[in-house]
Amino acid sequence: MKTVAEEDAKQTKPKRSDPMIGRRKLLASIGTAGAALVAGSCWDGSLAARATGAAPTVTGSVYGGGACMTGKHGTVVTTIAELRTMPAPLAERMYYVADRGREGFFSFEASDNSSADNSGTVIVSTSGVRFRRRFDGALNVKWFGALGNGSTDDTVAIRLAIAALRDGNSLYFPTGEYIVDSGCLLFRGLTNVTLFGEGVDSWIHPSGQRVPLAAPTDYHTSVAIDQCKGMVIRDLRIESKGEGWGSTNAGDSLERGDARTSFAIEKGGHALLVARSTNITVANVTGRLCGSKGVFHLSSCGDVTVLDCFANAGSSKYVLFAVNNWCDDATNRSRTYRFFDCRGWSEPGYSDRSGKGGIVVEGDETMVIHVDIQGGVFRDCLADEGATPPGCAVGATYANLTADGLVSDSCLVGFYAGSRETHSANTEHAIIGCQFLRNKVTGIMLDIQAAGGGTHRLTVNGTVIQTNPEPYWGQSSDFGVQHTSGLLNRHPFNGNLHLSHVTMLGAEYGVYAMDALHLECLATMIRATRHGCLIYGGGTYEVNGSDIASELAAPFVFQTDNRISSGASEGTGPLRVSITKSAIDCGLDQSLISLIGGITDLETVTITNNIVRNGYVNIEPGTIQTVQRDGLLASTEAKVKNSGLDGTNTFVEFNMPKDHHYGYTQVVNESGAVFAILHSVNDYTGIRGLYRAIVEGDKLASFAVGSVCRLVGL
Repeated sequence: MKTVAEEDAKQTKPKRSDPMIGRRKLLASIGTAGAALVAGSCWDGSLAARATGAAPTVTGSVYGGGACMTGKHGTVVTTIAELRTMPAPLAERMYYVADRGREGFFSFEASDNSSADNSGTVIVSTSGVRFRRRFDGALNVKWFGALGNGSTDDTVAIRLAIAALRDGNSLYFPTGEYIVDSGCLLFRGLTNVTLFGEGVDSWIHPSGQRVPLAAPTDYHTSVAIDQCKGMVIRDLRIESKGEGWGSTNAGDSLERGDARTSFAIEKGGHALLVARSTNITVANVTGRLCGSKGVFHLSSCGDVTVLDCFANAGSSKYVLFAVNNWCDDATNRSRTYRFFDCRGWSEPGYSDRSGKGGIVVEGDETMVIHVDIQGGVFRDCLADEGATPPGCAVGATYANLTADGLVSDSCLVGFYAGSRETHSANTEHAIIGCQFLRNKVTGIMLDIQAAGGGTHRLTVNGTVIQTNPEPYWGQSSDFGVQHTSGLLNRHPFNGNLHLSHVTMLGAEYGVYAMDALHLECLATMIRATRHGCLIYGGGTYEVNGSDIASELAAPFVFQTDNRISSGASEGTGPLRVSITKSAIDCGLDQSLISLIGGITDLETVTITNNIVRNGYVNIEPGTIQTVQRDGLLASTEAKVKNSGLDGTNTFVEFNMPKDHHYGYTQVVNESGAVFAILHSVNDYTGIRGLYRAIVEGDKLASFAVGSVCRLVGL
């Protein structure tokens, strides 16, 4: 995988090729078929001399003066201009064009009286004679007059090359900087065609880039693929003009099909558009800048593979890889897209953000899109508050999406699953072995409105979610993003959320649900500065074999009323909680769980077989319909209320936050010294009863009133 520095280092002016054409290079340029055609022709210094521009004219070659011939079967070194003025060529003779970048063999086609001159494979003389290029490899855009010099508009020349393509052909972009100011390079209706170049050294872009407009305007896409099959686009650098130079969204009112597709081609401002096509591969393509939707816009297709591609929109308004059904009704296509090791991030000179999203998928209620993402890195995906998606590495709307081994860094959100208003389609997502690092809002955001009745499943396995503790939108009026979280649910999630072997670190909240969830949390670690789980709206929650810790407040807070974006309450839901076989650290002197709601909504709470540190379980038995709990505490921290002598020994008293008998065997003072507890006395008549521990000898100096001790049960 190339780094940005490596890619940028290669983005230089194209190197001039050696003007000398030796025998080996000449034969390589014409391929095996051309070599066969000239077998038997002689070779001497005159041909090499002609290749350097020192040779005589065609007239001189035909009638003498150094041309290499064997009888009437010979090879004439000439130019495109000379072919166009040739009056009467010989059918048996080969003509080698030595124009720089357009070298190759042509033959006189006596039977052809209709082919048009395209400057590359067919040349027509003023007398009506036609010459056809002989080759067995790829077509070369420079054959058709493209200069690739970074200043000349090559649009017309490259379009001539495209027009010459036939099914099964390839089109080569040699090292160069190809300006496309006169319109889109459109490839339409082709089968098994390959476009390729020399990686970032084959650079296609319009002039005047990176001059943003205040309002979007119409501007053509740089390269577009439409209604093609089995096509490969590889080893190229394709860029558009930049922010504001395109307006695909303005075509929303057009009918799907030709109207919308043409709009995206002519006015969308994308770097690469692939529309209404099947079995397409895009490999090792670098794309930058766009004027609408995405740098790579993949629309209404089937079986698309994007491999080892880099993108940077350089704007917070557009995404890097946009996948949707916008161009056409895709019901007759598989709507399957695969991404392997794709990436994108901000770069100096462009913007401090790479785009509004990395890979963002937006299907339709009746046309769900299927996406598989393997590996890849996306950084610096940021968007303005209220934008959809909200600056995510990966986003899915009306989609079934799997991400395996993806890394996001310094994005607002790692993975976003959303909907447009109601969401009646069924969807399933899997996040496996991913890393969502330094999230500015949340690692995973569920923004699916369930009023449509669809059911959803999200599985997160073996994934690390690390979120910044400081809120990026702390002053927002949106209650959902005022705080940071590992996972945020904004609406009732009609389905199942399964967390397994997940690590959530750093955020204010681990799991933050503004409305009901059905959550299964297995073998998961959550470290939060406030609450491990802050839940509104009820739901079903099963926490088993997990490690949950919070610093400033209770690890678990459950409320049966929900929260809307403004923070107000709107409706309630039944609550069922099971926390078992888990290690729970409550911070200093805190309850493990806080339950808020009426008895009709608080259905069942089970808290058993847990190892609890630094806290207590405070549940009023009469407030919940079914309660099952135990009082196992591994350790707790508490302040010394009082200390004194009990005969020759020392007593240390604590206000213990629990009305339960304690079985602690050791007390560790503030300096870390460990003392065995000989016996203890429990006064558990209230929620905060008195606990007295007796340690051997006079240890008053070790237990100052107000100091914090740890009590340990072994």
